[in-house]
Amino acid sequence: MYSTPGAASRTVKEQARKIGYTNELERAGCEILADCCTCLTPLISKDNIDSVTTNSIKGAYYLKNSNGVDVNLKSLSQIIEDETR
Repeated sequence: MYSTPGAASRTVKEQARKIGYTNELERAGCEILADCCTCLTPLISKDNIDSVTTNSIKGAYYLKNSNGVDVNLKSLSQIIEDETR
């Protein structure tokens, strides 16, 4: 599974790292990207990703329709809770 909180800026990613969110998510197997548009990248395709969890409605739309991957749309707090259990 690939999880992303949408197109996060480098500043937001750094803030999340400082409070320990990124470490927990990465230990759970998530990859966190910043300063990029994940919903139109060729790096995310049905060939290499089973599903994506995101809090971005735009991301969910394009990942499903342009990239062809399954999408789980959740709030950021739900993503963090689910991925750090």
